[in-house]
Parts: sequence; C-alpha cells; structure tokens
Amino acid sequence: MMWIFLTDFFGVSFSKAKSDLEKNIGRIKERYDSDPERFTVIQRMLAAEFDVPDDDQLATKGVRWIKRSMEFTKELLLNIQRGLSLSQSANEAYDKTLIQYHNWFLQKIFRVGFATLGAREDLLDKMASHPEYAREPGFEEVLYEDMDKYLDDLQRTLDIITRFFDKYDIEN
Repeated sequence: MMWIFLTDFFGVSFSKAKSDLEKNIGRIKERYDSDPERFTVIQRMLAAEFDVPDDDQLATKGVRWIKRSMEFTKELLLNIQRGLSLSQSANEAYDKTLIQYHNWFLQKIFRVGFATLGAREDLLDKMASHPEYAREPGFEEVLYEDMDKYLDDLQRTLDIITRFFDKYDIEN
C-alpha cells in the first residue's frame, strides 16, 4: 500500500488523508480478524457484507474509501507528471475524484490544505531515494518511469475493485 507512504511526502497537508486511510485499513482488518480462515481475499469480505446493514459494512466502507483515495492519488501523480504545480495538481485531482463525496466544509478544508503544498520541485526531491540523486541529470525522467510503473499497478488494482463493485452493484 505504497500510496499511504506517498502522503508523507506532502507533509502536514495530507496528515488527515493518511489518518483516514489508516482508519479504513483498520475497518478491513477488523472484518478480516472476525474470520481469518474465511476471509482470505477482500472479495469474500465484501460478499459477506451484502446482507448486512450499511452501518455494519466495515470492509465495504474501508475498500470504498481506499479506492477513492487511490483514484485521487493516481490523478495527482498524473498531474504532477504533466508539470502542474502541486496545488494545481491536487485541486484538479480532487475535483475529478473526491469532491462529490465531501460536504462544503470538508471541501474548504481540502482546498486550504492544497494551498499550503510546497513547490513541485521540493516534492520531487523528497521522492528521491537519496537527496543527492535528485540533483543528477535525468533524475526526473527516471522518477517518472518509476511513477509510470507504480501507476500501472495502481490502475490494475483499481480495475479489479471497480469490476467487483460493478458486478455486485456496490456504490462506488
């Protein structure tokens, strides 16, 4: 779940997002811990919740919000690759993925957080495995190649979740 660690690169602006991700992972783990022999894959956990009241659908809630955050992360990284500023990257990704799920107050909190993001170059420096590497010629190209591999994996995971949600008419 590398995207959780990506939140660390963004500092305080993404601390709430990280805690929400951890909470949603906790929901899934709670469902898993209720019957580890039965719940060997996430799909079984979700299927077990089909006939459960919405408030008790721990795994479904967790997977739904993790999926949404993965979609946001994907769009954010794609925007960064396009050369947009961090603030613009985050705002556009938010508008495309999460805004519809947040009330007015949360939307304003996110916008303020995005406004405090640093420079795009500072983020790329943080993403280097060692600070000196960020200064080497070709660093950005190598970083973007690695990012492309990560984005491909992320998209495959999103496709699996989306197909399952679509098949069983689970609200995205």
